[in-house]
Parts: sequence; C-alpha cells; structure tokens
Amino acid sequence: MNDAGSSDPFFTLDFEKVQKLGQVLETPAEIHPKGLFEWPTFSLKPIDLLRAVEVRILDLKEVSLHDIRLAGSAATWVVDNSSLAGTSTPRGYNDVDLVFRLDIPDKRTALKVVDAAVSGFEDISLNSSQAASRTCVGELPKAYPDSRTASYIQKRIVVWDREQQWGLVSFNNNRGLDLEVKFVNYSRRSYEFSVDSFQVVLDSYVALKRVSSVCTSPHIFPTVDVETMWGDVEEALRHVNEKWIALRSPEIIYGGGLLKYCKLLVQGYRPAYPDLRKMERYMCSRFFIDFPTAREVSRKVHMYLETHYRQRSTNYTVASLASAFLWTLLQVVAMSGECLPSSVQPDMLRIIHGIASDIEKPYVPSHMASVNGHPITVEMTFI
Repeated sequence: MNDAGSSDPFFTLDFEKVQKLGQVLETPAEIHPKGLFEWPTFSLKPIDLLRAVEVRILDLKEVSLHDIRLAGSAATWVVDNSSLAGTSTPRGYNDVDLVFRLDIPDKRTALKVVDAAVSGFEDISLNSSQAASRTCVGELPKAYPDSRTASYIQKRIVVWDREQQWGLVSFNNNRGLDLEVKFVNYSRRSYEFSVDSFQVVLDSYVALKRVSSVCTSPHIFPTVDVETMWGDVEEALRHVNEKWIALRSPEIIYGGGLLKYCKLLVQGYRPAYPDLRKMERYMCSRFFIDFPTAREVSRKVHMYLETHYRQRSTNYTVASLASAFLWTLLQVVAMSGECLPSSVQPDMLRIIHGIASDIEKPYVPSHMASVNGHPITVEMTFI
C-alpha cells in the first residue's frame, strides 16, 4: 500500500490485496429461494450481478452514478493483512455489500432504482448467455412472475427522509453469505466502528475485467483505491490488523451497533481505548431505545443470529460462535445496562439468556469470564 498521511482518507491496494478483491467479486454466491417453493438455486458471481445492475441503473435517465463500491465485512477482509487470497481458510466475511453511490432526485426514483437491482438479477438468472458464470439446480422457467422473483429476495428497503436517503436489496442465502446491493443518495452514517469503515472503489477493477480477460499479475493489475470513512487511514488500518475496536459518537449509532460490538468481541477484537467500555452504556441505551419491548428485543436478536450465525448448518463451530455471541451480549447488558429501568433489565436479560440456552452446544469463552474486572455468573437467577 502507498504511504498515506492521517489527513488523507484514501489509499491504494497493492497486488496481494487486489487478488483478495478478485476473490470476493468472482467467488460465486448461492441465492436460494425462500419457503417451500422448488425454484432453482442460483450461484452468481458478485461481479456479474454488479454489471447487470449497473446496466439497468444507466438506463434510468433521472439518476447519475458516481461510483460503485464494496463495503462491509468483505471490504475489511480485503484490506486486512492477516488473511491471504487463495488460502483454504474459511471466509473472513459473511456479506458482500455492493454500494452504488448515486444522485437520486426523489423517493419515487429511489423505488425505481431498487427495482433495477431486482431486474438485474432477473437478467442474469434468465439469460442463457450467463451460463458460464452461474450454475442452476433445477429447470429454469421461461419467465419469472413476481412471486418467484420475490422468493429470492430477503430484504427490499427504501429509506427516504431528511436524515438519510438510500435503498437496499438483499438476496436470500441459507448459509450466511449475504449478497446485498445498496443505493445511496445520502446516509447519515455509513459505518459503526473504524474496522468497518472501509469502502473499496470498484470502477477500475470492473472496467479492466470488462475489456480484458488477461489475468492480473504483479506487473499488470488495476489501480484500486480504498476510502476509509473513519478519515485516518493509518489508524483505521492499525485497528483492523491489531483487532482493536474504536468508535465515535456512540450515542448516534443505531441499536444494532451493540450487537456488532459483541460480535467483534467474540472475534477477538478488544477496545482500542481504556474508556471504550464506558461507551457500552451508550450502545445499550440506544439499543433499548430502538427496541424498547421484550418482543422487539427477541425479534432483533433472532434476526441478527439468522444473518450472522446461520443455524441451518450442523457445523459445531457456527453453533459455538452463536452461543459465544449470546453469552457476550448477556454479559455486556448485565454490566452496562444500568441505563435501563430496574424493572426492565431483568426481563431483557431473561430474553437473551433464554435464546442462549436454546443454542445447541453452548460455549462460553474463557476470556469472557469477567467484564471490567467483575466476575460474571452465567447461570443467572431472575426475580
């Protein structure tokens, strides 16, 4: 990577990191139908979906495309020095977030943009010319009625208000590798922690692949820039490589930030600053503001487990990580949830404890035996 001053939010990927980027974009991701329908399962390369959606976006005359980026855990994995492309180790990411930065004039157009992502998927799934880059289980129908297309979509969202304007289509995957296409006109905050603040600008990589089938080499590879929304490149990269957790303005992080924080703890990350533990109180407070009832807490936690610790596999490691996540969440809320009314905290702890107890082969990591120096007893009694 090039040397970057702390005031410059951009840096350039070296050849090894470009190889990792290629692995993310060109490794097929399965898209499964939901429910009991016997529709085919598609295996699509993210770069193929990106191209198809881009074509549809460019057809919308009222929309201007700035660039296309890779964000989320896949972008963090690309810039991380601790993992190499082409290894047999498990993926260090569980989602592929493709972000189209656009000028969108109004909500009506935003709805058209979201429809464009769905149309791009249909173009690939129904076009036999794409057979070389996707496989399909089952017979392909000649046309996809809306109900069939909808069976492949996990989420379809448009948010349009004064604070944020964006849309999202997430395609269904039963094994925990989510493929998402996001369209951003304006977003109040595009990251939660420094380690997930990276956005890889894909335009040069996609342009090269569009005009050439030449394999990249240390002497021939595209110049790919990365922007960290954290602002300080060297600090953000240090946090990734040394597994540190840092955040700014925790009071404006949405409630799901608490769950992401606990997930990072389970992955071996540690607070970058001594006082970060105090910020747990802000995250707990925001979580229970956004999810104030027992039903909403239960639903949010179950949805997070479904997305990040998919339980449709009998893999012991997956179950262990899910259990570790829940016990970690339980401990953080127990120690930092004093923001909750005394009558509410026991109910919230009971909910989380119940979900954790339901996870097969529960596992409590030894490093979580205490929080902030205080011993934690997992077997809790509620009054």
